[in-house]
Amino acid sequence: MIPQLLKSRWRAVLLLGLFWVGVSLTTPAAAQVLNPNISLQLPTYRFFTVQTNVVVPDSGGAYLGGIRRSSNGSTAFHPSMLGPGVRGRGQNRQAGGMQVEATIIDHQELDRQLLAETNDREMPEKEARSLKMQATRSSSESLTSVSAIEAKIAAEAKEKQQKAWQDYQRGLAALDQGKPKVAKIYWQMALRRAEGTLKNQIQRELASLAATTIPNPN
Repeated sequence: MIPQLLKSRWRAVLLLGLFWVGVSLTTPAAAQVLNPNISLQLPTYRFFTVQTNVVVPDSGGAYLGGIRRSSNGSTAFHPSMLGPGVRGRGQNRQAGGMQVEATIIDHQELDRQLLAETNDREMPEKEARSLKMQATRSSSESLTSVSAIEAKIAAEAKEKQQKAWQDYQRGLAALDQGKPKVAKIYWQMALRRAEGTLKNQIQRELASLAATTIPNPN
């Protein structure tokens, strides 16, 4: 009886040892299969280049170019014995662009502006009065120059009127000499320069000359 019990105990111990070895051998693989939270994702890089020349103003920009990508996909699972099945669809849209902006930084100009602001703040009262006097003098000179321009325009108008009067007198002399065509030429020249009463007089003379020199149809 005792030997049979010993044999059964050794068998139980042997079975437990084999079970432990089997569990210890299959545990890592089972852990890898049963743990779905472990994932490995590699990075993906996409880039594009644009080779061109553009003219960009200061503080401006220019669009160089762009690229668009799109993809569609679908998946269907339809077992013949388990209902209508499952279908999935997916879309992917990507767009990228390239733009250039330019800003010109002139350090010398910035220095000049800063120095000018500093000088304005630190300008003594004497220099301020001097600048005010110069501004007043410039204003009076501007008024004088305007008066000179008006006087020049008046002198030119007077000279034109005198030339028109001379051409008008020459036309009268030509008409007295029996040369109506020459008189007409002088009066037309005078009409382009004349103003006011003289212009009206020349127009009447031309109308009278045209009425008296109608050609004979015979």
